[in-house]
Amino acid sequence: MAETTVTSISTTQPPAARRLRDYGVYAALGILILYNLIFTENFATLANLNTQLVQVTPILIAALGMALVIGTEGVDLSVGSVMALAAALLPLYLGYGLMPAIAVALIGGALCGLFSGTLVAVVGIQPIVATLALLVGGRGLGPVSQVDQGLR
Repeated sequence: MAETTVTSISTTQPPAARRLRDYGVYAALGILILYNLIFTENFATLANLNTQLVQVTPILIAALGMALVIGTEGVDLSVGSVMALAAALLPLYLGYGLMPAIAVALIGGALCGLFSGTLVAVVGIQPIVATLALLVGGRGLGPVSQVDQGLR
């Protein structure tokens, strides 16, 4: 077997470059906020803050899950379709109350994850292929589940 050696990069960077590397994201965020405060008329209003919080929350939840997957060196292409499938299941059970409908949506998402995990861990399929299959299947099941409800 070939032996691989890793050479370390010199840590003698200038302090400004090191600060930019460590805090550059925060500087970019500050510049974006400052730009919007100056050029966007209703940026600093409570209505805009409320709108942003409501619209960003589902994306943030999915992004946190994806960060965990990527952090463990995994790939999950089915996040959006599982969210769509759970969102399609929820209104079907609202007649039973809000909490049962939320529970059904969460169970539906968990079953999708269990299916994908079983394909990877037990069957031995590559994660990208298993999640791609779930992506296609979830996108197909979402609209199909709504046919009898007149929501299509």
